[in-house]
Amino acid sequence: MSAVVGEDQLVLAALARAERHRTGPSPGVTRWAVCDHLAVTRRSRAARELRVRLPRLVESGLLDASRVHGMDVWHLTEAGRRLAADAAGVVLPESPQHRVWREAQDTARVRQAEVRRRVIAAVQEVSAQLERSSAVACDEWLLAADRLSGSCRLMASVAYCLGEWEEPDDVRADVDDCRGVSDLLASDEELARVGVLRSGRRRLMLSLR
Repeated sequence: MSAVVGEDQLVLAALARAERHRTGPSPGVTRWAVCDHLAVTRRSRAARELRVRLPRLVESGLLDASRVHGMDVWHLTEAGRRLAADAAGVVLPESPQHRVWREAQDTARVRQAEVRRRVIAAVQEVSAQLERSSAVACDEWLLAADRLSGSCRLMASVAYCLGEWEEPDDVRADVDDCRGVSDLLASDEELARVGVLRSGRRRLMLSLR
């Protein structure tokens, strides 16, 4: 196999993985998505070369191109899919979704003691306010509630990232289904409320990076 075909297979394999990991309703993947799966920065020479290579792969019958919301998107043809599937010797970089999972794991592990201290400090603040409840203004209670809620949600994100977020594979998109280990223990009302709160559990931890 020539070096050119080898590079083509790498791009096709990256595009195939980007298709599998796509979460939006629109078909096809953008050039930037392919860059992400190749671990190529957008202003690099490799990104510029990719801009030229993708149309050439269309001319070769390995890709189809279309436009969605004013952006060029790319799709594997059957021939392109076969060549991507036959790329046994091609090793792709870490996928974007696995990198997100790994970085969330690392952040949760490093920051869990700090987050625990935040929760303790917020609880202690509320306890102190309860001791002098008659002298505490409404706004003080509201601010304390906000700090307690925020710190507890960060702690929940730590618990989720370290114990409940399964390591993603390359077979499918890693989408948070907002399920949890307490599904069989809570009432329907609690499950409905917790389901809403779960929706941000990944983003909270990523915001601490």
